[in-house]
Amino acid sequence: YLPMMYTGPRTAVRQPAASPGAQPLASVALPEHLADQFPDDRHELQPGDRVLLVVEDDANYAGILVDAAHAAGLKAVVTARGSEALDLALQYKPVAVSLDVFLPDMLGWNVLSQFKRTLETRHIPVQILTMDEDRQQGLSRGAFSYLSKPTSTEGLNAALARINDYV
Repeated sequence: YLPMMYTGPRTAVRQPAASPGAQPLASVALPEHLADQFPDDRHELQPGDRVLLVVEDDANYAGILVDAAHAAGLKAVVTARGSEALDLALQYKPVAVSLDVFLPDMLGWNVLSQFKRTLETRHIPVQILTMDEDRQQGLSRGAFSYLSKPTSTEGLNAALARINDYV
């Protein structure tokens, strides 16, 4: 552990400890949600549209999921944050959710637990899409299905077809 403040032997005033060659860190602007990086359908929804909520922090997978949703006749709403997922589900009333386990702000297992504890969302089928191999954990927590990354387009389309048949 290193002290954040240095008190020199000849001064009573505390000063930040300086490290040799230290330069100030540049601030990085992060988008509010993944839709800022990858467009979704939230602004084009019409009454009666069937919505897939995509909770995914990888823009490539989010794009693949949106394309697969469109191929399955669904519209897609995308977020990279687990903390937004429940609010978006309550707002857009999705017929299904595709959920990554490793999100930047929380684990997908916590999101799944929130969905299953909330009366308005517990009926929504949640498909887990992750590199984590703990399939049983997802299914025991109430997930509808479980896909391991990387998955093929055919596997993803088949999974969405199962969800469509279910709902």
